[in-house]
Amino acid sequence: MTAVSRGSRRREAVGFSWDAKRGIARCNVYFKGGQGKTRKRVTIRASSRDEALEQWVAFRKKWRHTSADRRQTPTLRVFVDTYFTEITAGLKPATARDYLYTLHGRLLPEFGDMKLDEITSGRVNLFVKRLQQARLKRDPARTLSPSTVNSTIDVLKLVISKAVRWDVLDESPIRKPIDHVKVTPPTLELSTVERKAFLAAFDDEEGFQSYLERHMPRGNVRELRRKDDRFGARRKHGAGIRPRSSAAKAYYARFRWMKPYFVALLELGLRREDARLLRWREVDFEAGLVHLVTRKRDVEVVLPISKCCRDTLLECRRRAVLSEFVFTTETGQPVGDARLRRAFGIAKEIAGITRRFRIHDCRHTYASQLVSRGVSLSIVASLLAHADQRTTMRYARAEKLAAAEIARAALDPPLGNQGCR
Repeated sequence: MTAVSRGSRRREAVGFSWDAKRGIARCNVYFKGGQGKTRKRVTIRASSRDEALEQWVAFRKKWRHTSADRRQTPTLRVFVDTYFTEITAGLKPATARDYLYTLHGRLLPEFGDMKLDEITSGRVNLFVKRLQQARLKRDPARTLSPSTVNSTIDVLKLVISKAVRWDVLDESPIRKPIDHVKVTPPTLELSTVERKAFLAAFDDEEGFQSYLERHMPRGNVRELRRKDDRFGARRKHGAGIRPRSSAAKAYYARFRWMKPYFVALLELGLRREDARLLRWREVDFEAGLVHLVTRKRDVEVVLPISKCCRDTLLECRRRAVLSEFVFTTETGQPVGDARLRRAFGIAKEIAGITRRFRIHDCRHTYASQLVSRGVSLSIVASLLAHADQRTTMRYARAEKLAAAEIARAALDPPLGNQGCR
């Protein structure tokens, strides 16, 4: 490359800064006709300032004569329609559907016709305020939850970051902090009493029969045009399983079959999919451990097997089913998610749990139980395979309760002392 004259270096140094200690030059150039709004940045590593300037001159020539309208910045709607497959690549189908719903339900009505570089921090912050006041269509008395508002903004920021990464945008127009809404994590874990009632529901056949009486359709009685030798002149159509019938007993057996799965959720703290596809080769009875790689983060975890969990796993082992999976149907196939959700809902109702409680809250129950018994948050984070320990901090409340109990034990007088002196 030809040497750069001293006078040329002075003229070309606009937008150029040199850090001699680190050997780094930071440079930026504005597009012609961009009115100071469109620029290209670059960081150059060089052994000297002159070498960095030579690279800077070449970089600047590349972009200086590029018109600001060399490409039309697409609108958010056009970008999403063009790149949605790439944006959601590698995501689970359910997550991709959530992104699609968020984009078409909330983001595109607001920003769809705006160019990507027009979606600034100020506009996004105003949008956050409007989202906080938005009413739900299905329940006008309620507004969007803080977590829903925050996830909506996270999807928008993800789309903008993809546009920058794929060179559709030179830089993100969101340059200032976004006012995320403070979220108070719900305490949905089971209490000791609820936990016992939930697991006992799987052994409560009478409660199951009462559930059938409440929920099974009665059917419609209809007069037949001609008398039928088998059913007579009247026949009932659309009826469900009759309580205490042989079909009801078979249904209860199918419901009872699912109990070990939920015991494992409460005793191992696995995510529902990791537990559903747990394999026998991942269970080490001799060492009393479960070794597996989580499907969400592809991280190896080692979990201790409690006595209750061991008894449950041995119960599954004794079943006359040959399968590599621990929790299966009666024919040896991995149990389906629909069947799990159905059994979970029935057990909740039999146990009398009417508040919000999800299958994933079995995992929260496991973590809260560990923390309340004095296990540190760092160990709990390792067992749950959390990427960020801040996620585990939702159990800090249980840690405070555990600390209070330890302090109470330390302050209580030993046996033989008669109260305070």
